[in-house]
Amino acid sequence: MLEAPFAIKAGKSATEQNTRENLINMYVEKVPQGRGGLVRIGRPGVQKNHSVSGEARGVAYLKGGDYAVIGDGFYRLTTTESIRLGTLQTANGKCSFGENATQIGICDGFGLYSWDGTTFSQTSLPITAAGSFAALDGYGVFNDRNSGRFYRTDLNDFTTVGVLNFATAESQPDRLVRVFTDHRQIWLFGETSIEVWENVGTSGFSFQRVGGVALERGCGGAYTVAAEDNTVFWLGNDGMVYRADGYRPARISDEGVERLIGEARPYSDAYAWVYAIPGHKFYVLTFPGRLTVAYDIATGAWHQAKTWESASWDIVGPHRLGATVVLGHGGVCQLVPTAYQDNGDILERVAIAPPIYNNGKRIQIDAYWLDCETGIVDPGVSPSVMLSLAKDGMTFGNVRTRALGAVGDYKRRAVWRNLGIARDWTFRLSFTDNAPFTVVSGRMEAQVLG
Repeated sequence: MLEAPFAIKAGKSATEQNTRENLINMYVEKVPQGRGGLVRIGRPGVQKNHSVSGEARGVAYLKGGDYAVIGDGFYRLTTTESIRLGTLQTANGKCSFGENATQIGICDGFGLYSWDGTTFSQTSLPITAAGSFAALDGYGVFNDRNSGRFYRTDLNDFTTVGVLNFATAESQPDRLVRVFTDHRQIWLFGETSIEVWENVGTSGFSFQRVGGVALERGCGGAYTVAAEDNTVFWLGNDGMVYRADGYRPARISDEGVERLIGEARPYSDAYAWVYAIPGHKFYVLTFPGRLTVAYDIATGAWHQAKTWESASWDIVGPHRLGATVVLGHGGVCQLVPTAYQDNGDILERVAIAPPIYNNGKRIQIDAYWLDCETGIVDPGVSPSVMLSLAKDGMTFGNVRTRALGAVGDYKRRAVWRNLGIARDWTFRLSFTDNAPFTVVSGRMEAQVLG
């Protein structure tokens, strides 16, 4: 049998009749030995720990535990319950967090709040609205959402802000949309530029710009900023996705992903989070109800992720690793690599392969074999995989189902025979059972007819 093309990434071609390759709820892992160099694996499933009503607004690992804002409530999270600690003035929109020696700070895009282990309070601000919040060296830092200014709180006191404790990001006359700290530096994300500041320890306002650093690339969405792998990721104001290479914006998205992002506008409500599983770390970028794309930091490959009957993966996670839970599906949840449903709902894994094409010649495919893992299921489960074909590269026909075998049936093969003749073949495979779905490749018996 010949090896058939198989999907390795997500994206949208400029000409869909050229290729419709896509991976949904599956990612690629490089394998140095074995039948193939790449294996496609289903993303982790979602399991709910307990229910909490309200919009999922943010989660973070702080003070040695998980904390979250859900609806108008600030919560400490355990594996079994959410303990309400305070009430915000808003119930919608994403939130940002920071901590000092004794306090947790929370910003809801308008106000600033703090929790000291006993008291939850709102901070009096010298501006109309704080856009976002971060912490560095005991200071809280927040931006004026209506200007290029950013302010700091008193040292180890998020409840006090001096009216003169501010500076302005001045490399471009743009509005700041996000403050973010990484490696003891403050990243000031503006609409069209980015500056990096640090604490130099002088009296008064002790923050200064790092060596005149200014990145001539803005931020497309305040909550698309996340940190992992010793760097910062964000959605640019140009619709491309970047990671910081030192103080240089390095593009990590490709044209196919950028077309998907362009169709998911507006960017204002987009948000990102990160998660890790053995061997992989992912930057997950979501446009609620429209799109989720995930970047595998280990391989550089993108895939799409979706909740069943939604165009996006409806999960909110942390902006940096540490939190053991995520928010979604009406409560506090966990990502579980060995779970194959999303809180009891279907987790559909889809692979659309690149086209099988030979200079416009007719190709007869006598058999197609899906080289995938079989027999690795729970007792009583008999999964199956579904194949549909587009013989014109665009229009998928009827679904053809093949069993993948019960537990221990390792010799089972999913083979489709006598598929016919076409000049341009596209294969779409989907899997919806509560079982693992791991694919090495597709193989075929085929001949070119001329």
